[in-house]
Order: sequence, then structure tokens, then C-alpha cells
Amino acid sequence: MYSEACKEAEYQHYMPLSDEVIDELPHYTEPLQRYLLADGSKIANPTVHIALNQLRKIINAIVKRYGNPQQIVVEMARDLPMGAEERRKIINLQKDNQKENERIRKAIEDLERTPSIDSILRYKLWEEQRHRCIYSGKTINAAEALSHECEIDHILPYSKTHDDSKSNKVLCFKSSNQYKRDRSPYEVWGDTDNYLEILDRAKELPAGKRWRFESSAMEKFDKQDEFLDSQLNDTRYMSRVAKEYLNCICKLNRNGNKDVWTVNGALTGMLRRAMGLNNILGDTGEKNRNDHRHHAVDAVIVGIVDRSMIQKIHSIAKRYDSNSRVDKLNKMLGEMLPPFPLGSNIQIVKDEFRCRVAKSINNIIVSHKPDHGKEGALHEETAYGRLADGTFFTHKEGVSKRTPTIEVRHKDKSGKIHYKWFMSGGNYYVDIIDNNGKPEMECVTIFKANQRGVDENWWRDRYPQGKLVMRLYKSDILEYEGKYYVIAGLDPDGSRVKCVPVNDARDSKNRDDRRIGKTELLKNAKHVTIDFLGNVHPAKKIES
Repeated sequence: MYSEACKEAEYQHYMPLSDEVIDELPHYTEPLQRYLLADGSKIANPTVHIALNQLRKIINAIVKRYGNPQQIVVEMARDLPMGAEERRKIINLQKDNQKENERIRKAIEDLERTPSIDSILRYKLWEEQRHRCIYSGKTINAAEALSHECEIDHILPYSKTHDDSKSNKVLCFKSSNQYKRDRSPYEVWGDTDNYLEILDRAKELPAGKRWRFESSAMEKFDKQDEFLDSQLNDTRYMSRVAKEYLNCICKLNRNGNKDVWTVNGALTGMLRRAMGLNNILGDTGEKNRNDHRHHAVDAVIVGIVDRSMIQKIHSIAKRYDSNSRVDKLNKMLGEMLPPFPLGSNIQIVKDEFRCRVAKSINNIIVSHKPDHGKEGALHEETAYGRLADGTFFTHKEGVSKRTPTIEVRHKDKSGKIHYKWFMSGGNYYVDIIDNNGKPEMECVTIFKANQRGVDENWWRDRYPQGKLVMRLYKSDILEYEGKYYVIAGLDPDGSRVKCVPVNDARDSKNRDDRRIGKTELLKNAKHVTIDFLGNVHPAKKIES
């Protein structure tokens, strides 16, 4: 293919011309090739990869409904311009980092290796840990640090924290990493003598890493906001890439240019406060991040700013130090009128504007990305043995009241077959069945869903006259009692589904999940979908 030949020649075969306007955003791998992995398959950052795919679907839905936009404003997650002293500090820090990287590149080249982002990070971690594996305590030489014998490990599991920052990384031997698996250091070694030795070695690490080895590390992580830093970096990167991506779809303005520009998040926050919009979703005067619709409130602000406003605020931000800067900005913003003034009194105008925004925000129905993938734990980690009388036991609790359902066979070195039993992992979906007017629920576990040749209507023998009313997965939407809920999970015993209002952005520890049983699901609930523009549709029927 021509595109493959271009890739071999390291020539970019596709890039929209400055005056080209297309009616539909292509997959981001076409116009954003300079950001892709070497094989051209995708952007390396998984958060940005997912976000760009969602952005394409949303933008294409908007264009299909309203046509190509005249102007697009992208909110950038970055701070306002800094004063002279703040800028000097950042510049000096960047220079120091550059010198440090150059030193490490030279050291790697002296080892007859090619410097790369991965090798530089490995070398930095190796030096930070004083040439030792943080878990085993064994010495790591420079060659091992850059080889497959060592791996970069996330101290607190990435699958649970999504923290990919350097503060959550150490260099360790591959064997230690394989043994640690998807667990925190305390979860692995907390009951062993080795744990105290690990803590001693961790004392030599920066403070941002030391606490991650403590017994309460996962609890601390849930309570503190450090993860927001890594999210912020993803968002900054995403904003830059999205701006370039959206050029494809924007019309040319009267000057023959595409009007895609940016406004930063700090400015959005100041304007939102000045316009009195923080109280639309709460009464604290602060942004309510517990409601997904806070993004829509930000979008209102992004939509009303213009370049002259940006220039005034940036000018103040650059001229004054951090203390007087806030006073000057607050004064200017306090005197600023929202668009479409309806009266001469500034407070009346702002109150009327706030009412209009509140009415629009309250009419929003939040859409959620469907998640019907079969990924997840096939079974629980605890292994069970079986006694002669058929009861099951574990070494920790003895005879168990639970009855594991998954049997695993394996051979030892002598060829002898051993058996272990496990409890099934989570549920994949639940079928709501009308059995001659009687409601029934039958769950399919993640383990069962991943087996070959599974009959989706396996319950037919149990309910010969049964009719499948709906099949519910995690993240599906229900209309119930005039409200919309997203399914947050399925009870282990398959008796109820856990639901959360579609607007609720709180995590599972801080919200009150609503549980709906089979009778209510059959009689009073509707399975629906919410498209990218917030329109509600009946869910597609599944033939039974």
C-alpha cells in the first residue's frame, strides 16, 4: 500500500492542508502521525488514546447535527503566565534537568548503549536507589539496570492508581517484580521480616516515594490529590494534541484561517467564580466536581471568552507578583459583564445570566461510555483445597463456608496432577427474564464469558417459556422512576444491580449506590442508551 511505503520511507503521507475542511474527523492516526509510536498504530499515552477516540465520536455527532463549526475553543490545563521570578525558577530547573539528562546520556553511551527515554529513566532510578533493588536489596550493576534483567515497577499498582509518575516508579530485578505482581509492597511483604528491610532502603528515597511503602499507602493515596498531577499532565498533552486534531473539522474564517484556539483552566476557574456559576451545582461557592455536569459549566465559560479578555488577563498576570495579581484580576473580573446583558445593573445582569445557565445545565442528561469488554479477574486470588467429605478449606481460615466453582488442574515436575478451586471473579452481565410473569435474574461471570462455545441463552433449560427482557452490563443505562442511572456493578449473588445517578461523579466509597432487584427491573425499569448529544433512545433488543 502507498501508506505503508510512505511509512517505510519515513514520509508522512497524510496531513490536512491548512485550507482543507473535512466533514468528518478521521481516526487520529491519520492527521496526527508525528505523535504515534514507531509502528504507527497509536499514541503511546493510553489516556490520550482513549480521549481522542471519544473526541472523534462526539465531534462527528455534533457536525452531523449542526454542521462544521466556525470556531473551536479548547480549554488547556495549564496555569496563567507567571511573574518574572517564577519564570526564572522554572527556567533554571529546566536547565538543571537538561544538564542531568546530558550527563546520563553520556554515561549510557559509555556503556555502549543507545540512550532512550526508557534507559534514561532506568539510570535515574538506579542512581536514586544507590544501585540496589529496592525489594530484594541485591546490588544492581549499570549493565543490569539497562537490561531485561531489571524492570521498572509501579510501587502502588498502576491498575489501581493509574499513577504513571516517576514518584511511583522504582527499578527492581525482574524476579522481584514478577513476585510482587499487582500489589503494593505492604500487601506482598507486610507479614515478613523482609518488609522492615524494604522500609529501611526506602528511607533513602525522596519523600514523594517513601510513603508509598508504608502499610497505609493505598489508603493515603485514596485521600490525597497527588494523582491529579499525573492526570493534569495527561490533560495538558491531550489539549495540545486535540487542538491540532480539531483543525481538520473547523471552517475557514474571513481571513482564510482556521479559528481553533485555546483558553487555560486557571482562567476558566476565575471567570466561573466571577460570574457566580460555582453555585449552580452546589452551595459552597466552589466548583462541584462530584457532579459530571461541572464540565458543562466550564464549557459555558469557554464559550463566552474572547481574545481581548485573554490578553487583558495575561497582561495583569505578567505584570504583577502572585499576591497583587489576584487582587487585580478579581477587581477586573468583578466588573465584567456576562454576554447578552438584560439590564443596566451589573448584579441583575449576572443573576439573569446565572439563571439561564442553571436551566440549561439542569436539562443535561450525562452520557457514559459503554464498557462491554470481557476484561477482569477470572477468579478470586484465594486458592481452596477440598477435603474427602467434599467441603473446601483454605490454609488461612480452615474449613470454609463458601463453595468455589472453578476447578484448576496442574502437573508438578513429577507429572502428578494437583487440583485447586477458586471462587469466580466478577459478573460480566445479567439477564432479566420474564418467566410467565415471574421475574428471574441469571448472571454470566467473567470466567464463563471467556470460555469458548458458551450458549448465551444457557438458562433456556431452566426457564423453557422464559423471555429475555433485557441484558445489563456494567456502565449500561436504566430509566427508573423518571430518573436515569448508570449501572455501577452487579451484586455477586446476581440478585440486584448497583446503580448510580448518571450525574454522580463521586467514587464508590463516597456515594450511596442504589440497588434494584429483579421485580422492579422487570416491572418499572427501562434499558436505554444516551447518545453523545444527550438524547435518550431505547436500548437495542437482544434476540433470545
